[in-house]
Amino acid sequence: MRGQKIPKPPGHLSKEAKAWWRKILAEYILEDDGLIILKTTLENYDLMNTARELLARDGPTITGSTGVPRPHPALTLLKAATSGFYQGCRLLGLNIEPPPGKGVR
Repeated sequence: MRGQKIPKPPGHLSKEAKAWWRKILAEYILEDDGLIILKTTLENYDLMNTARELLARDGPTITGSTGVPRPHPALTLLKAATSGFYQGCRLLGLNIEPPPGKGVR
């Protein structure tokens, strides 16, 4: 969006995702449909990191109501969010480095 005003990032995104929003829109020109894909991509980025935090806290398994360990539901969330994040990056043709900070963990 060179030479144009960069739209503010959606308020519900994390600080890191907002930094990605600004960096991407400073380097790439996106129309309305591209902004929707970018928003969804960055929502997946946040979900991916939330799932990782849950797994770091709880471990990869949880104990079910029967006392039997089972895979943590965050594993499914991590898989779906990671896929959504990288699909969005491909759709947008992004080839950028993450902004300073934690990046993709």
